[in-house]
Amino acid sequence: MKKKGYLWVVFFLIVALLVTACGGSGGNNNGNGGGSGNSGSGSSSSADSGSSGGSSSGGSSSGGSSGDEKITLRIGTWEGGDGLAVQQRIAENYMNEHPNVTIEIEAVPDQYGTKILTQIASNEAPDIFQIGDGDVRMFMEKGALLDLTPFIEGENGIDLNDYYTSVLDVGKVNGKYYTMPKDYSNLAV
Repeated sequence: MKKKGYLWVVFFLIVALLVTACGGSGGNNNGNGGGSGNSGSGSSSSADSGSSGGSSSGGSSSGGSSGDEKITLRIGTWEGGDGLAVQQRIAENYMNEHPNVTIEIEAVPDQYGTKILTQIASNEAPDIFQIGDGDVRMFMEKGALLDLTPFIEGENGIDLNDYYTSVLDVGKVNGKYYTMPKDYSNLAV
């Protein structure tokens, strides 16, 4: 579990860095997040191990990195078109550097919220999935989110100063981080 959690944090960082680096023209959320209070930003969340559809086989499950353990990560997204293409390129690049990891992106551009809630209820949720800003607490209370704080603060953690506090804290509930930002977009009227 620790190794898989570490891979989630690494994947979040890769997505955040690449989206930030490639972003320039603003995000295209298309309003498909379905989250109440969604201000055009997206958060990626890792599913609790109890509702995880991902799998790993072989190798050691210790915190060490053997490189031999086969890991499959399922990622749920509401993205389509160019946004999906960026996510697929990120996944392909990651898999090229980590041949023991398989990433399966499950794009649901329409009715995403209904689909993810159904998957959670049936214990078939993706390992990592997007949720709207206003939905973090609901998903946490349903037990669908993993507390990422130990991975963030752990040995191979991340520097929280690399994020705007207001964007990072969208995924923070009761002092614990349950999501990491995927991107952030301002809305204009």
